[in-house]
Amino acid sequence: MTVSLVLSVTLSALPGKASTVSAEIPYQTFRDFAENKGVFTPGVTGIEIKDNNGNAVGTLDVPMIDFSSVSRRGSLTLLSQGYGVSAKHGDLGDVNNASFGYDKNNYTVVKNNKHSGLDFSLHRFSKLIAEATPADINISGQLSDSSQYTAFYRAGAGTQYIKERSGKQTHIPGTFLTGGTVGTPWYSGNNLISSSPGDTYNKSQGPLASYGQMGDSGSPLFAYDSLSEKMVSGWSHPA
Repeated sequence: MTVSLVLSVTLSALPGKASTVSAEIPYQTFRDFAENKGVFTPGVTGIEIKDNNGNAVGTLDVPMIDFSSVSRRGSLTLLSQGYGVSAKHGDLGDVNNASFGYDKNNYTVVKNNKHSGLDFSLHRFSKLIAEATPADINISGQLSDSSQYTAFYRAGAGTQYIKERSGKQTHIPGTFLTGGTVGTPWYSGNNLISSSPGDTYNKSQGPLASYGQMGDSGSPLFAYDSLSEKMVSGWSHPA
């Protein structure tokens, strides 16, 4: 399945640290989602999401995305076999390397290009990356148009939390690549703002709600374009 990239669009900074997901769904489900493991095979539709008790809580109705374009750190996304994009702030605009694939093969960055006015950076690798499917560039479309963009997926890494309905959050030790669904965002200029960020148990956030926070910088947000029948990326979390 082709994944397209919308350049110069960022997900607004959210409070907290890194990724937060529901405590009522097995944590492994969020990890499998981001790594295309188990039932989350690219291109598969109708994937049923189950809670900790094995009860169905929803279904992913659009073709499952291939997340291989996302680096293992979750902060850089390939737009071709030799180039990747990320945010610019902090050390994200001056990366030396990135790893991709199940084997976590590491690739050296030989040139960093930072946008003068946007929190955006482009990175050139020393050689082509064969084990990942890059994102295609697509600069058209308003991602807030829910009639065209019908589902939103994300992936990221960093410090992880699970959240209960009471609002209590529990830290998950370790740094993992996780992902899930996101509610329809608002689009404004160069900023993409997630609707109801942190409202994990609101049905508008999808059956596998996951939201990026500070620590998820550069992580991508993908949208399913029902007209072209493919995923496009609203791209990068600048937290």
